[in-house]
Amino acid sequence: MELHGCVGQMFETELVIHLLKKVTSLERITFDPRARIYLGDGKWMDGFDDPCWFLGGRNLIQEDLRRWDSPTYISLALMFN
Repeated sequence: MELHGCVGQMFETELVIHLLKKVTSLERITFDPRARIYLGDGKWMDGFDDPCWFLGGRNLIQEDLRRWDSPTYISLALMFN
């Protein structure tokens, strides 16, 4: 699963924790600050990096997820750009 346009808001972490409690088959969750916009017909456009991610948003998500005991079979990836 990929989450694009993440900036470190609490609701992003809450959504992931809720999903982790419900899923039975998931290998990886990727948090990516780059927005992706669906144009239709299977086409996507890459957006911009939100500066909030680099000003602490990445760390906020990482800290929130550390407090929660996520399943060991799921890899969490926090993108740098």
